[in-house]
Parts: sequence; structure tokens; C-alpha cells
Amino acid sequence: MANHIPDYRIPVGDWVESGVDWIQDNFTGALDGVSDGLGLVIGSFEDALMAIPPLLLAALIVALAWWRVGWRFGLFAVAALALIFGMDIWKETLATLALVIGSSLVALAIGIPIGIAMARSDTVEAIVRPIRDHQDRLDRVVRRRIRHQTGQTHSRGAHGLQGGAAVDGYRSAIPGARYRQHRHHAHVLAAKHP
Repeated sequence: MANHIPDYRIPVGDWVESGVDWIQDNFTGALDGVSDGLGLVIGSFEDALMAIPPLLLAALIVALAWWRVGWRFGLFAVAALALIFGMDIWKETLATLALVIGSSLVALAIGIPIGIAMARSDTVEAIVRPIRDHQDRLDRVVRRRIRHQTGQTHSRGAHGLQGGAAVDGYRSAIPGARYRQHRHHAHVLAAKHP
């Protein structure tokens, strides 16, 4: 009895493939528009970063690191930039930086208005909160999975930082929504209870 496995198949892969095909057939124009818009934003940031002389931009990065975090991080930035220049990956580094900056700004442009709408409308909050909560849970699962796959338990290391950055990019709209929502609720409570 234990060796008998029922002969049936659940075609989840086929369902997903059909769903993706349907989305591509019906929303190609919208998806292409989003892709072109994101490409324009990210390309603009990349062009702007490439226009700055490399040594000047490197000096600005080191100064910012030193000022915002401390002298140790400033020295780390010097070492990291020396490695980047030594490996001749400056253009790739700027392309990645442009991608991160552009994606973060787009996510904030989406997240802050959603947070304001959530703070002002219980209906919007009821719709968005389960999605936001799901993203929070998914974030924990993905981070745990990254730590497991890279063999990390206590430190993030290089792979953990890359994976963490990917997760942060995925859910970066959520802090904007949460911040605006909580800030508005704090003002409402203060007005009700002077």
C-alpha cells in the first residue's frame, strides 16, 4: 500500500504558462510602456552618472561615505573604488548604481501615494494591507532562503548583501506606503486627543 502512488498529475506548470501567455497576449502594450518608461528613467540616471568625471564622482562617493557613516566606511569606500578602477568595471558599477537609484525612485513614487491613500481611506487600506503583509512575510522567507543557500547563519557576506539588495528592491515601495500611513494616523490621533 505504501508503494502505491496514485497516477494523477496537477498541471500547475501548464496553468502558469497559460496565464503568462494570456498576460503577454493582452497586456503587451502596457508592459512595453512600463518597460520603456523604466528604461528611460534608468538610462537618464546612467547618462548623468557617466557625464561626471570618474575621479570626481569617486571623490564624492568617498566624501559622502565618510560624512554619513564615518571614517572607517570612508576608507572602505576608497578601497572598494580602487578595486573597481583596478578591475576596469567602472561603467558596469555606474550602470548598477543607476539601476538602483532609478528603481528606488520609481518605487517611492508608487509607494508614497499608496501610503497616503491608505491613510485617508479605510477601503484602500483594506485592499493594500494584505498585499503589504504578504510582502513582509515573503521578505522573511526569501532572506532565510538566501542565508540557507549561501551557507550564512550570522553574517550577511557578499551573497547575502546581493540577495538582500534584490529583496529590498522588490519591496522598496512598502516603506513609503507604511511611513505615510503611520504618519497620517499619528496626526489623526493627535487631533482627536489633544
